[in-house]
Amino acid sequence: GDTRHLLTRGITGLSYRIVEKDQAVVLVVNGQRAPAQNVTWTGTEGSDWDYLTENWTLNGQPTTFVAGDRLLFDDSASSTTVSINELMPVAEVEVNASKSFTFQGDGGLSGSCSLMKNGTGTLNLKTVKADYTGATIINGGTVAVWSLADGGSPSSLGAASSSPSNLQIGKATLTVNNSN
Repeated sequence: GDTRHLLTRGITGLSYRIVEKDQAVVLVVNGQRAPAQNVTWTGTEGSDWDYLTENWTLNGQPTTFVAGDRLLFDDSASSTTVSINELMPVAEVEVNASKSFTFQGDGGLSGSCSLMKNGTGTLNLKTVKADYTGATIINGGTVAVWSLADGGSPSSLGAASSSPSNLQIGKATLTVNNSN
């Protein structure tokens, strides 16, 4: 049979896969490390940010994403296109690069995390369902968003309240490619 079309519910944030074995469908939940700081995007296995692909490093070793990680996207990445196809609960995201990064897909950043942009590169936020509620801090380069909504509603810049402290722009540029 084909297990690619099976849907699961209630196991968000875990690394798992569904396999067929001896005419049975088996849910395999992989062991995972605790959430960590300084988890760095490499993109060596492609563009997918999910719970299975080792597109990250921690202490120089390949790893998968774990809910609650503090993430860094920098110039060491081999792939700067990041496909996010579900809501990813992170503690913090920092993009500090002269390279341009693109976050795209049907998902986005989630949770109470903050997003910080440093460095001279561009961050293209093409995800439109991000629901993170922390601050977006743009200290350098350009952040280009594809969806900007009222405070509290999901958008490329999350769903933080409309408090001025939730969007801080230093010596940087914010562009909006909004179709609304």
